[in-house]
Amino acid sequence: MTSILSVEQGDALDAIKSVMGQLGAVHAIAPRAYVVGVGNRCVHVAVPPTDGNGEPVVTVRKYNELRQGDWCHAAYVDLPDQPAQWLAVPMGANQ
Repeated sequence: MTSILSVEQGDALDAIKSVMGQLGAVHAIAPRAYVVGVGNRCVHVAVPPTDGNGEPVVTVRKYNELRQGDWCHAAYVDLPDQPAQWLAVPMGANQ
């Protein structure tokens, strides 16, 4: 099924692609998400209920330069040769 993205979703997806590279299918996009915690190998990101496939806080293992309290873009996507996962980048990463 093909969906039409809002301008904000398109901007978020462009930012994620500019940092992470090639993406496969996009399952969910959160144009504005909040980093609630940072671990050794992951960050925990709060996503709005309408953007997170029903998950209020998601674990992100592929992220770029995020700290607790930062706002970010997040997306649940397929990556080449990997299962679907959440990715996150700082807001405005493609600017």
